Amino acid sequence: MFVIEGREARAEIKDQEEIDRIAEKLAEKGYTKVLGSVVDALCNAASVRGQITTDQILYGRPYPRRRQGVPIGEMFFRGQSGFVALPVRGGLQVWGFRHHTCQSTIEQFCQDFEEAAKASLDGRRLRGMDFTWQSASMQSASRARYWEEGEEAEEIELGTLPSYTSEEVDLTKLLLHRSVRTFVLRLAQVKKARAVDVSEGIDVQELIDKGLIRQEYLIICREDSHTISILPSQESLEQIGEEVRCPTCSRSFREELVQEIYVLTDQARSLISGSRWMSIWVTEILLENGVEKENLRWGLEINGEELDILLNIWGHKVFFELKDREFGLGDAYPFVYRVSRYGGSLGVVVTTDKVAKDAKRFMKEQGIRTARLPGLPVPAFPVIDFRTIEGESNIPKGVNDLVNELAKSAALTLVSRFGEFGLNVEPVVEAWLDAQISQNA
Repeated sequence: MFVIEGREARAEIKDQEEIDRIAEKLAEKGYTKVLGSVVDALCNAASVRGQITTDQILYGRPYPRRRQGVPIGEMFFRGQSGFVALPVRGGLQVWGFRHHTCQSTIEQFCQDFEEAAKASLDGRRLRGMDFTWQSASMQSASRARYWEEGEEAEEIELGTLPSYTSEEVDLTKLLLHRSVRTFVLRLAQVKKARAVDVSEGIDVQELIDKGLIRQEYLIICREDSHTISILPSQESLEQIGEEVRCPTCSRSFREELVQEIYVLTDQARSLISGSRWMSIWVTEILLENGVEKENLRWGLEINGEELDILLNIWGHKVFFELKDREFGLGDAYPFVYRVSRYGGSLGVVVTTDKVAKDAKRFMKEQGIRTARLPGLPVPAFPVIDFRTIEGESNIPKGVNDLVNELAKSAALTLVSRFGEFGLNVEPVVEAWLDAQISQNA
């Protein structure tokens, strides 16, 4: 996954010429400028010398309507990181994107940008610029340039941060085996199972050692086969004296029938209740792909409506519905409603089984799609889409691909504003992102 980090400062850039001068200084520090390189290539091809700024090349036909007072900005690459400098009204935003396995360099870029500005701009200009960097969000990236003052996207804080133990993660890994999960779910229904009834291929001792099930001893009357008592261990039976007898046949407990049985532990019951184990599993996959736990919420419930997991990242609200069975049309109706009700941009069904065809068709019909309007990096109206990830063997890759897609979409949104001025760098950035994903796979 790509990590996208944003910083903003009250350091307003007056025009594109200032950006170009800062970019020249950053080039001396090893940063490769993108827009400036295009202009340089054009000038070199024509053997032109002189101060031709980036906006002189990019502004104009067929984009004559310039956004007054806001320079274009610039994009840079260095090593395995990409950076975007976006002048906004009243300040400056810088964004860095990198694979989550690579070290963050956004703070270094901010420092280098500040030094480049101080080395290239007039002292009087610098006195009005405050390079105290603060964190920036993807919402602020859109708001700063395209939203009217006072407009604010509604944020709904729901659910709680994921909370579970390493022991629960270990038990979840056991439940990923269908034979184990089937045995545990069956055991939850029948309450107890005899040792002779356990299916072949299940390592009962491992389940006991890990704390998924526990062994107990059932004392059965030899005369009428009714249950007399359940003891937690063989030692407990040996400690019972001869004076403790069955009220029906008067035999001592040691003389009665003794059967080994297995029952679920409280921890196992907690994991299978509401498929908590799936929430842990999918959360672990998200974390392994670079998602921060702070971007996740569990147990979303309002007015009795429930959603399993919320991923709130890069301006996207992604709701996950988890099923350890087939996801049918009866599941699709409430899921679509809840995703729309809570302002989701994407609903993802994750099932160890499959999604019924009529459920897929219904979600496809309910997906609200709209094309981007010219000059806007985000759709003019809310977009709701629905995805499915089917089969337990496909879930890790499916979640990984989804997170990469969201990260790429966010990075491309940041650079899409350059297309407003006649230069579409999105295909280049997308190819660079794909190359980084392949290198760090």
